[in-house]
Amino acid sequence: MTAVGMVLAGALGAWARYELAGWIQARAGTALTLGTAVVNLTGTVVFAALVAAQHAGVLSSGWVTVLGTGFAGAFTTFSTWMVESVHVAGGRVGLRVAAVNLGGQLLAGSAVAGVILALA
Repeated sequence: MTAVGMVLAGALGAWARYELAGWIQARAGTALTLGTAVVNLTGTVVFAALVAAQHAGVLSSGWVTVLGTGFAGAFTTFSTWMVESVHVAGGRVGLRVAAVNLGGQLLAGSAVAGVILALA
């Protein structure tokens, strides 16, 4: 049952990522890939909160697998983050924007996860 739930949650996560990232990026008006950044940070919050809930005994490992690995795993996107960073680096905005994209998301995601797990 967990595998089926994970597949269904993954489908919803991928669809939500596509819709939210596209909606944000269409309105961003910047070379920075804000749609992907918002999606990745939101997914980090969700996954960290699920893990914190599991550590607190509120959520079972099955739910963390379904919602964390399934939904949040499909919602966030390492591959898009990397491809967009390389694409931006080769464009007219260059390496500085790519570095901000890579470093900013990495630092922000790590900080968000660390704070949530520390509060648990």
